[in-house]
Order: sequence, then structure tokens, then C-alpha cells
Amino acid sequence: MKRNEIYIIHGKQYIDMTERLLQEADLAGMIGDREKRIGIKPNLVSASPASEGGTTHPEVVEGLIRYLQRHGFYNLAIMEGSWVGGRTEEAFEVCGYRKLAERFHVELIDAQKEKSVTKDCGGMELHICRCAEHVDFMINVPVLKGHCQTRITCALKNMKGLLPNGEKRRFHAMGLHRPIAHLALGIRQDFILVDNICGDLSFEDGGNPTEMNRLLAAADPVLCDAYVCRFLHYQTRDVPYIGMAETLGAGSSDLDRAVIRELNKPEHAAELPELGRVLKLAEMAEEVESCSACYGYLIPALDMLEKEGFLKNFKEKVCIGQGFRGKNGVLGVGRCTAGFTHHLDGCPPTEQEMYEFLKDYIMETETRRLICDLACIPAAAGQEQKRADYIKAWLQRQGAENVYEDQAGNICWLWSRKKEHLTVFTAHMDTVFSEDTRLQIREEDGRLYCPGIGDDTANLACMLMAAAEAARSGWIPEHGILFAATVGEEGLGNLKGSRQIFKDYGYAADQAVCFDLYREAVYCRAVGSARYEVRVRTPGGHSYEDFGRKNAIAEAARLITRLYENEGRGSGKATWNVGTIRGGTVINAIASEAVFTYEYRSEDSGCMDEMEQRFRKALDETQDGDVSAEATCIGIRPCARGVDGQRQKELADSCRRVLRKYTEREIPDKAASTDANIPLSMGIPAVCIGTVAGAGLHTLEEYIESDSIRQGFKITGDVLRMCVGEQRKESPQD
Repeated sequence: MKRNEIYIIHGKQYIDMTERLLQEADLAGMIGDREKRIGIKPNLVSASPASEGGTTHPEVVEGLIRYLQRHGFYNLAIMEGSWVGGRTEEAFEVCGYRKLAERFHVELIDAQKEKSVTKDCGGMELHICRCAEHVDFMINVPVLKGHCQTRITCALKNMKGLLPNGEKRRFHAMGLHRPIAHLALGIRQDFILVDNICGDLSFEDGGNPTEMNRLLAAADPVLCDAYVCRFLHYQTRDVPYIGMAETLGAGSSDLDRAVIRELNKPEHAAELPELGRVLKLAEMAEEVESCSACYGYLIPALDMLEKEGFLKNFKEKVCIGQGFRGKNGVLGVGRCTAGFTHHLDGCPPTEQEMYEFLKDYIMETETRRLICDLACIPAAAGQEQKRADYIKAWLQRQGAENVYEDQAGNICWLWSRKKEHLTVFTAHMDTVFSEDTRLQIREEDGRLYCPGIGDDTANLACMLMAAAEAARSGWIPEHGILFAATVGEEGLGNLKGSRQIFKDYGYAADQAVCFDLYREAVYCRAVGSARYEVRVRTPGGHSYEDFGRKNAIAEAARLITRLYENEGRGSGKATWNVGTIRGGTVINAIASEAVFTYEYRSEDSGCMDEMEQRFRKALDETQDGDVSAEATCIGIRPCARGVDGQRQKELADSCRRVLRKYTEREIPDKAASTDANIPLSMGIPAVCIGTVAGAGLHTLEEYIESDSIRQGFKITGDVLRMCVGEQRKESPQD
């Protein structure tokens, strides 16, 4: 085979193809002496099967060994060192090379364990593994792949596997291209057998294989890589080390003088993927002297995030590389960015770890921004429209379709193919604060302060993040979730929003989870309440001239005294309270009218019934000829009735497990008055849980703990996945 030739063979019988290709190239004639020590250098960058597109197929190396041994060459050694952070021994095992070496009695050398020698490589001193120096004829068996930093990796770059890990890191500190070019003089490649079966044309560690089913043979590594550039629609100038290696005399990139010999024709024309995607993803990173493993994991992690829609609004750069050692910054991955505010340790961290870390960072940033935006929009009970408009538009931007505002003013999105066996998620939009309350975020000592930020703005934002995750998934369950941002939960809103939701969907709801309060308990019992405005009237008169007439304020006070002598009955706790009182006109007039508000509460329906009877009796006892007492109901929050105890317990226990996972504490059952009262009163299992830590409910100094935001969106996400269960695995859409 001549230096200006490239042979190509197509097919799926990889062992036979290899032997035929080598026969046509006359590899045996090129080697000559049967006593020569022959090095075989595959690409085992990581411990991943060749089918994933990152490593050399063992069938190709088997075909090579069969050919060599049939021609009398037995002094063979397979040598490789995986990338920094990987273990070559594991790659030998996973990729099938240990068994291959044992079957054919070939030496297997882990270059990561080899001592190194220093060698002058065209004016650059490089440290090279000793095993590469003890070879008479080197056969390079790279995978034709894309590369996040150099665009391609094939013949020239594959020899980097025969460097010690410290030298691999130094290559990145020197900018990769120049040392790769000089390495071509340090380790001579006598023959190149290219695995172009299914290499990942985007990422060097595989994961996105492109089926090509062909092998290439070449004698000039520079010409080989120049051909790969043209094949992938790059110019050789796009991969600087090719031109640098040519200048150093390692080979020629002149494809006009090359002779391409195809030994057969492919059955089907292969289609190349869109390769600009990697370059676009690379723009999201700020890379300075990063190692291949670290950077090679980052780009696929960003690719996964981009496909899932997480990078749509992501503007920050992810810093990576040795150039950030000892420096400060915001967001970085790898041990070299240890000084950054948000950083992922590891050398290198894995692709999955980077994906999870960046996803958490993006989700936390989005959740925090959403909390702050919502908290600054006034939303007193009955005046939620501005928040409703914001939420509807926000959900639509996340990809949620058919978001609507219902008759009560709730913002709803149904994530389900059918209107049956639904789980209802609610979080209320309204707060206890009036329209003129100053709403401004203040961050202090790891806390975010703002009226209404905990009740219920943070929980609302975390529920919306779960809805966004559902919308981005590209999947709709058969029996899914109704997301509802509700109105009228606070004060005299009388659970207006929740009533409308379960009026519309009660027939289809199997269970409900309401996100409210803090994450300290599972609120699985409904505190019912009855609220009244009581108006007491008397004739009134002058305080001196008409002294002795009945005073409405005094009569109201007597009525209040009777009410406070009330005693609850039934099995549950009962409370009662006079919240406001007003009456009279001036100091020297006998009051003709007094008005107060009164409520009683209990989680026991029997107790509530008896409290109602006692209230009515106290009203009747107040009436006489000159005194009237009228009560107007201004709110009823029902207790639970007819709920299946086992199903309620299962739902509560499932939510408790989620909370315990993120709080690492015991989570008790408690009773509360929330949106969950309505489904519970209809016999539908329902619980209320919080998603964040905080305090100061219903005060101007209300706050949430900033660090709890990350757990908050994870809690709603886990509850979402818990509720849709195994449906995704079973869905034919997937």
C-alpha cells in the first residue's frame, strides 16, 4: 500500500471485511520481518461498548489479529490508555478486549500503568509511554468520530492514548492542536485501520452512533485525517493539528493526489447527522485548557439538557478547564473550578453527574426567578388576575398547550390524554395582603423576605416547575395530572378556586395534592370552619337622656361571652374565635348597632354540627323585644367525609417519603384548612404538603430559606413522577 492511498470496504461482516481489506493493502508485505514486535492501538477512550460509537469494535481487532497470525506474526501487543478519569482495565473488560487477548494469546498492555520516557518530537519534548517505544511496527486502529474540542478524532489524535495521564492534561494546557501534531513525530504510525462502523460523529465518548458500516485503511495519518475532514464536510483548516503535522513532515494532506480505492459499494447511502449542533453547544461553555474527558462529558450533558428544553432561557457560560484553577466565578464543572460559587467536583465528573448538576442549577435558577417575579405581583384574595395572566403566559412559554382560565379565575392545564383517574395538583395564587402592600424581595442571611413569599408563592412556583417539566417531556400520560393555580384560598375567599376545580373535575379525580404551607408535615386531615358576620341591633339613644336602654355593643359583648362558654363535642379538636368587632357612632350615644365576625373550627364533622347548634342557640337567647341578632354566613370550609382510609393513608405515606428524602427528618401528620378540604369533603383522597422551609406566615417579615428552593422543585417533581407511576414505561409513544 502506498502512502497516498486510502482503501475503503463496506459491509457488516466485520471480521471478514477486515481480513479482506488487509489482504488488499498487503499489510504483511509492509511489515516484512515476522519477528517484528507489532503494536496494536485501538481507541478505548472509556468503558463503553463499541455499539455506542465511542470505542473500536473488537471484531475489527480480531480480524487484524487473525490476518497477522495467519501470516506468521505472533509478537503482538494490544496497548491503550483510557482518558483521564477512566480505567483502562475496565475498558478492556467491557469492550471485550481481555477475552480477545486471551483467545489469541496476545499481550494486553494498560498504558496508564506504564512508565514514560521523554522524547524530542520535532522540537517539543513529550512524555510517552514506554510500551510505544518498544514497538517495531505500529498499527493504529482508531474510530472515526467527532470531537468536542478538535471537531474530529481519528488517526493523529488516537495516539494520545499512549501518553501518561499527566501528559494528557498538559496537552490540554498547551491547546491540544500543537502537541497532537508533534506527537505524530514521537510515535510513528506505520499503518492505520479505521473503524468507521458506527462512530459517534458528535461526541468522542459515544452515545449517538451513526451507522456507516465501513472500514478504511491508510499508511499516512495526515492524509487519513484530511480525508475524514472532507467526509464530515470540514476544511482541514478547521482542524489545525492536521496542517501543523504536515508542516512538521508527518505526512501530506493533499487529497488531490490521493488515490481512494473502494473495494465494494455500500448497500445503502449513509446519512450524516447535523454536525453544527456540537459547535452550538460548545458556545455555552467557556473552556480553557480542559481535558478531553471533562469536556467530552460536558458537551453530551448539555446536549441532553438542550433536547429536554432546559437551555431555552439559559444564558450563563459553564466554565471548564485547568485555566480556571485558583480563580473565582459563578458556574463551573470539574475540580479546576473549585473556587466558583456553584461548582461540581470531580476529575472528571461523569456525564450524568454534569447533567444532574446543571439541570439542578438551571431549575433552581428558574424557580428562584419565578418565585421572585410572582412574589412582586399583588394578589389579594379576589384580586388575583395579574398573577393569573402571568402564570398563563409562563406556562405557554414552557410548551404547555391548551392552558385556560376557568369560570372562577383558576389557571388550569390538563396533562392527560383522558379525563379519568386524574391526580389534581393545586397551589393558590392569592395572599392575605392587600393591593397596597409593598412587595419587594429582600435577601438577607440566606433568606428571601417578602410578604406572601411562603404562603403560597414559593409552593406555587415549585408546582409550576413540575408542570414545566411535564410540558418539556414531550409525553402525555393516559391518566395524568390537572395542574391548577387557584384563587380564593385565603381569608374570605372561601376556597372559591378549589370548589370550581372539583365541581368541574370531581368525577374524574382519583386523588389530589395541594402545595401549601411549609414542608414540616403532611396535612392529611381537613380542619373545617364556619364563618359568620353577626349584627346586633337595639333602639339606641342619648347616653344621658336615654340611659338604661339596651346598648348594641354591650349586647354583642354578652353574646360573645356566651359563645366563648361554648364547648366542642365529638372526637376532634374544636376552636372558636371573634376576629373583628365594630359598632356605635360617637362616645355620647348608646350604640344601636354592633357587628362582629365569628368562626369555629374542627376537623370532626360531628363537632362542627354541634358547634352550629350552640351558635344558633346563643343567637336565639340574645333576642328579646329591644334586641335583635342576625348572622350572615360568610364562609364554610367543609371537613372530610367518606374518604377511603386506606387510600388516604397510601397517598399520605407516599408524600411523606418524598419529604423525608429531602428533609432527612420525620414528617408527622397534621390537620389544616387548605384547598384540600374540598376534595376531602367529596370523599376524594387528598393531602397538602409544603415544598420549602421558612417562617412568618401572614406577616410582613415572611421568608423562605434560599437553600430550600432546590429541594422544593425536586419535591414537586418527585410527587409528579410518583403520581404518574409506571405509565411512561408502558406508553407506546415512547
